[in-house]
Amino acid sequence: MSGHSKPAFVTFTGVDDPGTVNDLRALSDRYPIEWGVLVDPDRNIPPFADSPLIRCLRHAGIRLSAHLCGTLAAAVVKGRPPQFEVAGFSRVQINHGLGTATAAMIDRVGRYAACHGLRAALQCSGAFPLDGRVDWLYDISFGTGVQPGWFPPVDRAHPFCGVSGGIGPDNIVELLSSRLSIAADVPFWIDMESGVRTDGKLDLDKCAAVCAAIYG
Repeated sequence: MSGHSKPAFVTFTGVDDPGTVNDLRALSDRYPIEWGVLVDPDRNIPPFADSPLIRCLRHAGIRLSAHLCGTLAAAVVKGRPPQFEVAGFSRVQINHGLGTATAAMIDRVGRYAACHGLRAALQCSGAFPLDGRVDWLYDISFGTGVQPGWFPPVDRAHPFCGVSGGIGPDNIVELLSSRLSIAADVPFWIDMESGVRTDGKLDLDKCAAVCAAIYG
């Protein structure tokens, strides 16, 4: 995609099958990919990962982000250590479901991640905040495939920001060429969930098609 900003990496969220680990690793060897693992102790069916899958992924040698949901996310935003081992993950996204993050929440999430040597991400539904204690993901879809009519711009004043919402192999080129407003040389990432699934399962052929469209 010459002439357009390319994401620093793409996050494919909802890894759901330990049998695909070798394929995840092979695709990661070709492209800058982060694999998002949805974690909720009350929902351990796909796209949420169960404990055996999480144990398998920790030792897979691939870039992982833990997307904490439910009671785990609630614990973090309230300043309580969640019952989750972050070993093997490089980022943690707190899907708190509470709308706009308050300054106190940002502080707690940032401190939680920092004490484990991770970067943290929070979701936003409007303009990207300028608070750099966490990364920010523009997300109004929450895994449902809703395509935003507008994406907030990103410039050099912003911290590390990402976009999501109904993105997949069929529209990634249009997104990067005409719908995003990202200042030149400003890093960002793209998160995809429903757009790279088939019959409810993560589809690695779709993931590969997205990467080929972006990076060649």
